[in-house]
Amino acid sequence: MIPPKKLLYLHAPLSKGGKPSCRNFRGDRDAALIPPRDSSVSTPPLTRGGGRRMVGFGGIVAILFSLSFAKEPAMELSKEEKTLLLHMARASFESCVKREKMPAFTVLDKFKQECGAFVTLKEQGELRGCIGHIYPVSPLFQTVTEMAEAAALHDTRFSPVEPSELKTIDIEISVLTPPVQIPSLKEFVIGKHGIIINLRGRQAVFLPQVAVEQKWDKDTTLRHLCIKAGLPADAYLDKTMEFRVFEAIVFGETE
Repeated sequence: MIPPKKLLYLHAPLSKGGKPSCRNFRGDRDAALIPPRDSSVSTPPLTRGGGRRMVGFGGIVAILFSLSFAKEPAMELSKEEKTLLLHMARASFESCVKREKMPAFTVLDKFKQECGAFVTLKEQGELRGCIGHIYPVSPLFQTVTEMAEAAALHDTRFSPVEPSELKTIDIEISVLTPPVQIPSLKEFVIGKHGIIINLRGRQAVFLPQVAVEQKWDKDTTLRHLCIKAGLPADAYLDKTMEFRVFEAIVFGETE
C-alpha cells in the first residue's frame, strides 16, 4: 500500500457540478507522481505531505525538474503484452480496494525496464482517478501496479474507490518515453508529443492526446499550458522558457 502521507497534491479545475473537469484539460490523464530524488521543489499553495510528489496536470505546477534524459524510442508492446499489463493493473486495483493480497504474476523481462507510465480510471466514460510517473524511475510493472492502487485510493480529487464500483470502472494505461529537452518549439509536434514547460520554477504538463482531443493548434496548446502553470498565456514566448517533450503508448480495457 502507498501511504497517503507520501503524496503531495495539487488540485485540478472543477466542472460546474463541482467535480474535477475532464473536458478542459483531458482529466483522465492529469496526474503525475515524481520522486524527490528527481526534482527540486518550489512548494505551491495547495500541498500536503512530503516524500513522493504527485502533480495534477489540471492544476498549477511549481516543480523544477533537474534531470535531463537522452532521447529514447518508445517501448514496443504487443497486444498480448498490453493485455498482461492491463491484467496486472486490474489485479492491483481490485485487490487494494478489497484490501486483499494481490495475486502473483510472471513478470516479463521487458516489464522490468524502468519506464514512466500513468494509470487512468474511468467510470462510464468519466474520470475517476489518474496518477502516474512522468520519468522512468521504477520498472514498468511496478509503476503500473503502484499507480493503479494510487489512482484508486490516493487521488484526492475523488473519494477512494468503493468495492461496489469495481465492475463499473475501466482502466487505461499510458506508457511514456523519457522527456527530453528540445532546443526550440519547432521540435514540438502536435499529436505526437506530450510537453512540459518550465519558467522560473513554474511548470505544467500536457500528455500527447490533449491537443488532439481539444482540437488545439500549437499556439493554443502552449497558451493553455502557460495558464495552467500560473503564467501569462504568452509566457511561452519568453526566451528563457524550457521545453521538454515525450511520447506515449495508450491502451485500455475498452479497446
